[in-house]
Amino acid sequence: MTTGIEVKIVGLVIKTLPIPAIALYFAPIYDWVMLQVVTDYSLLTDFQKALINDAKLIGGVLIVAFALLKLILGSYKIKKEIEVLKRNPKE
Repeated sequence: MTTGIEVKIVGLVIKTLPIPAIALYFAPIYDWVMLQVVTDYSLLTDFQKALINDAKLIGGVLIVAFALLKLILGSYKIKKEIEVLKRNPKE
């Protein structure tokens, strides 16, 4: 017999799994958007190109970091719910 806790844990993991895949495809999508926005990429200075590449790397890392944060906060919330259920068992 499963309780709501197992379902919540599985749901949290399943919802969080695709986020690193989004980070994997973030760089090519970002490059494509930059080519659409910048009229002539070859006219950009080296500093501007480096800034664009750094923004791409930071964006990918932020996506993964937020996914990890979501997973940690979700597991903390589930842990608190388990503690409440242990203190108040059903009769």
